[in-house]
Amino acid sequence: MSVISKSRLPINVVAILLVALSGAWLTGCAGLSADRLDSAAGESPSGAQTESAVQKITADEAHELMTSNEVAVLDVRTPEEYAEKHIVNARLLPLDTIDESTAGEAAPDKDAPVLVYCRTGVRSAEASQKLAALGYRQIYDFGGIVDWPYATVGGADTVQSGLAADQLPVGVKVVCGQTKSLPEESSAAK
Repeated sequence: MSVISKSRLPINVVAILLVALSGAWLTGCAGLSADRLDSAAGESPSGAQTESAVQKITADEAHELMTSNEVAVLDVRTPEEYAEKHIVNARLLPLDTIDESTAGEAAPDKDAPVLVYCRTGVRSAEASQKLAALGYRQIYDFGGIVDWPYATVGGADTVQSGLAADQLPVGVKVVCGQTKSLPEESSAAK
């Protein structure tokens, strides 16, 4: 009987240790510290309210923003993909070229809404993070052009303004796939 007890004792001890260690490991991986809970709830450890600069939205939500706000629409695909087909008024800003200078040319106002897309949503997510790191505060990633049900144009096509799509300034509004200049404050005040 003592031989059986001796051989089972190490197995029982090992089993108990494995259960205890795996329970501790799972608790540690699943649990959040107080700082991480505050962060997940939108608060920094100091108690200040924080918000992610990047928001994931649908194509419909992006279209609504385009038709109701002054926004910069950034296509982060390659120049070849952009030439093939792009969203009306989108500015080309290839993912691998994003830096302070190129982003500033494409979207000069870091406080204004910026809509970002690519082909399927992978590059737009990475580009959105790069823009956030550069200080942009309102970034809306709406994924890929493959899911875009609204108007698109090919390469050198122009829109009603007479400018090429990549030359349209901030302050141009897209309405039902057509461009419409926003009224200037000085002319509206007259």
